[in-house]
Amino acid sequence: MPDITTISTALRSIKTAADIAKLIKDSGVTLEAAEVKLKMADLMSALADVKADVADLKLEMISKDEKITELEKQLKQTRSVTFDGFVYWLENDPIPICPHCYEVDKIIIHMRYVHLSMHSQSLGWSCNKCRSTYADSTRESTLEQANLKE
Repeated sequence: MPDITTISTALRSIKTAADIAKLIKDSGVTLEAAEVKLKMADLMSALADVKADVADLKLEMISKDEKITELEKQLKQTRSVTFDGFVYWLENDPIPICPHCYEVDKIIIHMRYVHLSMHSQSLGWSCNKCRSTYADSTRESTLEQANLKE
């Protein structure tokens, strides 16, 4: 929602323009040509202010709409993520996402299934971004489905 100051300014500019237009209309022929030109210049200035204020409101509303869309996307994404005690899983996705990146950086990074050390046969998940690793021997069926097993 646009801030109250911008809205108030726009409304004041509209009122000023309307007052000037009413003065010109009501004065009829009693105004001198110079006065009419001066009042018309005031009217044009007030209308220019209104146009600028409305443009500012439009930009602010677009910005707010973009923020709302981003927050709705994050909310939807959050609802489809589950935690199994080790890693996070997106709904209908056989590859887990990194707990550290998801919890700390608020981003979704898929992990790779790897040997956790050169000297060990233990397998687990590794994040290419933060380099975190998570041991996991309970996802064999998921890996077989995804054809990721080494």
